[in-house]
Amino acid sequence: MSYDVRDLLGHWVKPKTRAAEMCPHACCRGRRPHPDRFPVILPKTLLREASERELWAHLDRYGGGRQGERVGTQVVAELTRREARQEKTRARRDRAKDRRRTKDDEFRSYLESEWIAAERQTRGVMVNAAGRRAGIDDRSLFTGPESRVRKYGSRELREYFEAHPRVSRSEFLGGAEAQRRGGRRRGESQLYGIY
Repeated sequence: MSYDVRDLLGHWVKPKTRAAEMCPHACCRGRRPHPDRFPVILPKTLLREASERELWAHLDRYGGGRQGERVGTQVVAELTRREARQEKTRARRDRAKDRRRTKDDEFRSYLESEWIAAERQTRGVMVNAAGRRAGIDDRSLFTGPESRVRKYGSRELREYFEAHPRVSRSEFLGGAEAQRRGGRRRGESQLYGIY
């Protein structure tokens, strides 16, 4: 079979194939005509897949012709739609970030109040001798693995945790199901007694 048909990019392709209409190369992967060969009025799929640069080039090329007003309306409407979608996404991301920041602040406040209560009850003795030699900060024992508490926590701190179990960030912020999982985890833990 001879390669005597050029596709929209100008490459030689087999005749009577979809490749003769669509650009088969890496730039477009057979999903659209090459941007230089866009039709004047873009079908919806091409309109959605085209980059912003391609849309502006299309507007510059066909915006002044016989169908220029229609091309302009189409391209501007698509660019406005994309901008509105980006703004919505940005606003949703900002709201999620604010919620996360608020929840992080709540958890830090909770940890601080737990640390103050533990300091009062243990009279400031929260790290054992091995922890003091290793330079362990007593605040670090309120988060992280339980093995660290077993290794570096004082007897008084472990007793405090038995009466007031440590709560992970995910358990604090996760709701009822996360709290049930935390309770099961504490039930299996060597740090706490048998519940």
